[in-house]
Amino acid sequence: MKKFVMLLTSMLCTFVFSLLAYAESSSIQMKKGQDQLVSGKVHIKNGKTLRLLVDYQNGSNFRWEIRGDSGFVLAGNKADANLFLGVPSGNYQLHFYCKSKNCTATGEISNQ
Repeated sequence: MKKFVMLLTSMLCTFVFSLLAYAESSSIQMKKGQDQLVSGKVHIKNGKTLRLLVDYQNGSNFRWEIRGDSGFVLAGNKADANLFLGVPSGNYQLHFYCKSKNCTATGEISNQ
C-alpha cells in the first residue's frame, strides 16, 4: 500500500509539473550589454494561434526569431512585430540577438 501511494504521488507530481512546464505566454526584455536572450517555452495547442509582440527600440544588428520544436523558424531584423500566426501545435520560444550588445527591445509570445 505504501508503494502504491508513493507511485500515485509521483505520477501526480509528474502530471502537474508537465502542465506547469509550458506557459500560456512568455515575455523577455533585452538590455544593453546582452548579446542574446531566449524566452520560456510556450505551448500552442491545435486550433490556437501564436501571438508575437516585439518592440525594438534601438541598437544595430538586432534580430529576433521564433523557433518551434518542429523546426519552424520565423525571423525579423530591426523591426517591431505585432502578429498572429497560425502555426502547427507544439512548443515555441522567442529569441533576441544583438551582435553590438547595444540593443534594447521587449517581446512576448503567447497562446491565443
